[in-house]
Amino acid sequence: MQKDPLHPAKRRLWALLFMLGFCLLVSLAVSIPVSHQSSSMLYKFGWDRVSLRSGKTLGILSGLLLMVQLLLASRIKVLDRVFGLDKLLKTHRGLGLTLLVTAGLHPLLVFLPESGWTVPFRLEHWPEYLGVVLLLGIWSTALLALFSKSLGLCFEKWWLAHRLGTPLLIVFMGLHALNVSESFAKGFPRSFLLSALAASALVWIWIRLRPLRIRSQAYNVDRVDPAADRTTTVGLESTPGRDLAYAPGQFGFVRFRSRGISREEHPFTLASNPADKQRLEFIIRAVGDWTSRIPKLTPGETACIDGPYGLFSYLCYPDAAEFVFIAGGVGVTPFLSMLRHMETTREKRATTLIWSNRTRSVMILGREMDRLEQTLPALRLERTFTREPGGRKLDRRLLEQLLEPCSREARCFVCGPPGMMKDMRKILVRLGFSRRHIHQERFAL
Repeated sequence: MQKDPLHPAKRRLWALLFMLGFCLLVSLAVSIPVSHQSSSMLYKFGWDRVSLRSGKTLGILSGLLLMVQLLLASRIKVLDRVFGLDKLLKTHRGLGLTLLVTAGLHPLLVFLPESGWTVPFRLEHWPEYLGVVLLLGIWSTALLALFSKSLGLCFEKWWLAHRLGTPLLIVFMGLHALNVSESFAKGFPRSFLLSALAASALVWIWIRLRPLRIRSQAYNVDRVDPAADRTTTVGLESTPGRDLAYAPGQFGFVRFRSRGISREEHPFTLASNPADKQRLEFIIRAVGDWTSRIPKLTPGETACIDGPYGLFSYLCYPDAAEFVFIAGGVGVTPFLSMLRHMETTREKRATTLIWSNRTRSVMILGREMDRLEQTLPALRLERTFTREPGGRKLDRRLLEQLLEPCSREARCFVCGPPGMMKDMRKILVRLGFSRRHIHQERFAL
């Protein structure tokens, strides 16, 4: 078993420390235009000085946010244990929008006090023109990330460009800042910027070396079986001494080395029992071109796994007296891992699993769920079907009926399609469950 997940109180403490550290960095960065004024500031007065100083401040803040973006997307385990990778990537997208605004306002406020809005096209003005390229790069990267799906862009090509483009933008930002303003010519501002650039370089190198670290711990594919309609169970076997320690409910990024499927990296929940250290299991539903090729995997091929990640596990809440699991379709996989682990550890806390499927044909591993229902005396399993004769949608009325015996202090875990998770959260709150006790894992790149 992996290191025990951090207790919620410890996670809150570490989160507070990280946030204080981030606020300190922001304070130091935005203080530079005040504490180390450039000569251009000396000849500005009133609103012109306010505009110029504000523009420089937003420019420095934009540079810091750009480097933080790299950190948030780097899958650093300590940050995942405190915040959860899904929340880090959500913050990454939110800061991307903030960066669009701060980077766009930076040149507007800097040039507003000037009589002209153009810079002579001369070699000595290359830092300013590099800034134009940097701004266009930031806007292009952010807008493509926001609208890549609606534009029909190939995910793999866009993702590769995004991963390679961000470090290049950081390099451009460093060159622009070091050469466009006297504030970074010496002293604390220069040391601060160079230190931040060096830290970003180390993070980028660590990211680039990740495939080499993972490749040395490959797993063997030993089972490829149908689990339900358009759903496949992939079993992996580890070599002695190379087992993956994880908590039930966590996920990992998987890359298969196979003749029948490309080597793209995709996130999947670990559906296996963490107590079985030599075996891993993924249950994958065909929802696209890549996942539809999963049945072409053959035993003897290998898989590389980067993980585990996530805080979607009942072990993260050792003080909870009761659990409520709500699953939609293949979203039951993290709960399958949890129930398998509960069986091994002889968990006695009351647990209710409400599992909604369209039809019985898409219900995965139904026999094992029947067995777990028998071997776990504290488990109550409720199955619902939306497209079977007499079936019902999991709405407020049905959920209220199914959860009537449950304590409103229970920890609730919800996993399924995005729309279903959004609806379930609203309904649970209306039924009296605490927002702080409702856990979801919305993972999206």
